[in-house]
This record gives sequence, C-alpha cells and structure tokens, in this order.
Amino acid sequence: MGGPEMMAAQMAMQVIQGGIERGNMRSEANAIDENARIEETQGAYDAVQALRESRMAQGADLTNAAASGVGMGGSIADIMAQQAIERQYEAMSIHATAAMRARGLRSEAKSRRRQGDAALFGGVMRAGATAITSMGQSRANARLDAATARSQRQALGTIPIPSSSLVDRNPNRTLADAMREFGIR
Repeated sequence: MGGPEMMAAQMAMQVIQGGIERGNMRSEANAIDENARIEETQGAYDAVQALRESRMAQGADLTNAAASGVGMGGSIADIMAQQAIERQYEAMSIHATAAMRARGLRSEAKSRRRQGDAALFGGVMRAGATAITSMGQSRANARLDAATARSQRQALGTIPIPSSSLVDRNPNRTLADAMREFGIR
C-alpha cells in the first residue's frame, strides 16, 4: 500500500476517530442529561418531603399546645403561621437548588455535545491537512525526481566514450551519442 492508498487510509482514520470521539461525547452528554432529570425529580421529592415533615411537626405542635391547655388564639396561632411560612420557603429553596443544579448539568451536557461536534470537525480538518501535506510531499518528490533525472542526463552527455571500432576514432563522442546510436534513451 503506497502513496494515494496510504493517504486515503490516513484521512479515513482521522475522520473515523473524530466520529468516535463525537459519539463518546454525545453518550456522556446523554448521561449528564439523565442526571439532570434525576436531580430535578429528587429536588421535587425532597421539597414535598420537607412540606410533609413540616405539616407533621405542625400537627405535633398543635397537639402539644392543646394538651397543655393553650388554645389556638393569639400568639400561638401567629407562631404556627410563621413556622408554616418558613417551612414553605425551605421547600421552595430545596426545589430551586435542585433546579439550579439540573440547569448546570444540562449546560455541561450541551458543552459536551459541542465538544463532540468540534472533535468531528477536527477529524475532518486533520484529514484535509493530511491530504494537503501528502500532495505537497508528492509534488516535491516528483520535482526532485525530475531534477535528478535532468542532472543525470546532463552528466551522461559530457562523458567521452572510447570507440570500440578501429575505424571510428571520434574523440568528441559521448555516452549520450552512443546511447542514441543504439536507440537507448
């Protein structure tokens, strides 16, 4: 396998490597997206759980107040209302924090997808660079071969060849003349 075949194989490998890397990045992005979905679901569950625990604590507080003979009027009602508001804020904070982490994960997934696209583009660009480099090298080799052949022809044209014939004793006869005489190029 020589020149053009090797160049084509190298170019194909670079594009394939870029495609494989893109696929890996997309798989990672999908896993990160799934983690974001799980984070949101867990955040919603935790917020509901916090509200549930809040209601249970509020019920226990109400039971304790009633057992001690305190009614639901005045300051005890205000305290319980304030606690309910604080627990609602806590649940909202839990949900917002989970949503923020999920957004961060989705942003990371988007970045991975872009990295994958860049990897594919990079593979194509490396393949193009290989083609350009190979073509340049081929042209340089062709020029070098042509220059070498020219210099060999010029060198051969100046070497005097003695004649084997006793009749032909031309001292200016060269190897090139002898080659032409016998039909050799």
